Amino acid sequence: MTLRPAVLLTLAMAACALACSGVDEPARSNPAPDFDGIYRVSGTSVEIEGGSSRQISGLVVLRQEGDHYRTNFDLETEYLVENEGDGMSAALIGEGSGRVEGDDLRGSASTQFVLATVPGVHASFALLPRKVGPRIVSNTSAHMRSDGSIAIEIESRPRPGEQYSPTRTQLLGYRVGDVGRAPDLPPAVSSPGD
Repeated sequence: MTLRPAVLLTLAMAACALACSGVDEPARSNPAPDFDGIYRVSGTSVEIEGGSSRQISGLVVLRQEGDHYRTNFDLETEYLVENEGDGMSAALIGEGSGRVEGDDLRGSASTQFVLATVPGVHASFALLPRKVGPRIVSNTSAHMRSDGSIAIEIESRPRPGEQYSPTRTQLLGYRVGDVGRAPDLPPAVSSPGD
């Protein structure tokens, strides 16, 4: 009978020592968000040096594959062409990829400007004459917010040989569709030898 209280006391002391040792119980994590979807995004792109800004909006198609993702995007903005006065309607088309890190995405993208040649008409209007603008590369990051929206930050710079003022872009997007029903958007235009 005297052995039993000693065993209980030893177990109680061991439990107290374990509880006070600073060993945390395994963290209970929320399941990683499902990033797959079509997002309508909008925001502002700001030139890093000059500070001029322009609105930007459009669609981003995001496909998650395990801990990696791929994107295609078709965005609209205005592009100021040096020595041509007013801005021109521009489509930004491109693709990107990177890693999924919990609620965050980190990666890179390649983008092509397509410029309208008719004032007041959007660059993606069918049969409209257009010209190719600069090609840019970007570092991208995004965060899935608790309400299901996605906050995107993009640091862009010209590809070698291109003329473009580096920009910082912030977008906020809301899921408007499922990837399973989305056609691929056109990839960024590239020249031979890329």
